[in-house]
Amino acid sequence: MQTTDFSIRDLREELKLNLEAFAAEVGVSSKGYMSRIERGEPCSVKVALAIEAISGGRIDAAGLCEDVRLSRHALTDTAPQHTPSTGKTGKMSGAEPPLTMPALRDRREARA
Repeated sequence: MQTTDFSIRDLREELKLNLEAFAAEVGVSSKGYMSRIERGEPCSVKVALAIEAISGGRIDAAGLCEDVRLSRHALTDTAPQHTPSTGKTGKMSGAEPPLTMPALRDRREARA
């Protein structure tokens, strides 16, 4: 499902981590499952977003998890979005990248 030239394996090797250590970094309990993800098996939203964050965005979570892809597609293409500066709603312009889960959490905490 991954659609980038920079692979999970490339990332893991760049970080000089074995499968077990990388699995622990992204929250996967088994190196066997991590190996399957590395070979292209879809993974959970949580794992996909963790890999995207660790890669600094070089690996797109949407390419790892169908739920992320569908959510981002809905956010960028069809769902009306609130524009904080104007208070109006409308489609996103595409100028801003979609927010990841941590970014959404940070935004909510900043409002509180």
